[in-house]
Parts: sequence; C-alpha cells; structure tokens
Amino acid sequence: MKILITNDDGINTLGIRLLANWAKKLGEVTVVAPKVEQSGKSQAIEFVQPVEIKKVPFIDGVTAYSMASTPADCIRFATAGLHEKYDLVLSGINRGVNLGADIVYSGTVGAIFEASRLGFKCIAFS
Repeated sequence: MKILITNDDGINTLGIRLLANWAKKLGEVTVVAPKVEQSGKSQAIEFVQPVEIKKVPFIDGVTAYSMASTPADCIRFATAGLHEKYDLVLSGINRGVNLGADIVYSGTVGAIFEASRLGFKCIAFS
C-alpha cells in the first residue's frame, strides 16, 4: 500500500512523525509537508510565486519533502510533481482541534479535501 502523509503544523512536528512511524507498518510512506506552520490555510494554493521544495531527512524508511507552501499544495506536488498514485492519504496529527464550523479553515482538513477532490481515500487526524 502506498501512503501519502501531510499536515498543517509543519514537517518538523511530533504528530507527523508519530503518524508516519505508525503508517510504515501498513506500507510505503511518503511525507510531503509544509516547511513551517500553515494552520488556518484551508485549501489555499500558491500559483503566483515559485515554491521551494526540498527532500529532507525524516525517519528510517520514509521519503520526505519539505515544501514552502500550504497542505493542499503538498498534496498537489505529491501527486502531480512526483507523478504518484496513493492508496491512502493521511493528514495530521494536528496539534490543535478542528471543531464545528472552524473545520472549513483547517489546513489539516484542507489537505484531505484536496486529496478527496483528486479521487484519493483519505483521513484527517486532529
């Protein structure tokens, strides 16, 4: 199983590392996450300015990229930029909560909306 993981808190947070470590038991994991926190960015994308993308060290057995953009852009790069199809897309583990109407602003959930729009099965963890 090919699994893509992102978040809105950034590549260097504990939550995404815990999720990736758990997901490794299910299959091949790729992480594409924002370079810095992108909370509240919903499904925003960057289409005007160039975006920095770097392959970064992560945890053993996981390929990871840091992207200076939003969680939705991370999904777009992982699919269109890496030319990959994934069996499952996971977003999180979010440091904060996503409750009620605020869920529409969440970058964690925005990534899942983008992945779902592209036809992937996905789960957000908050």
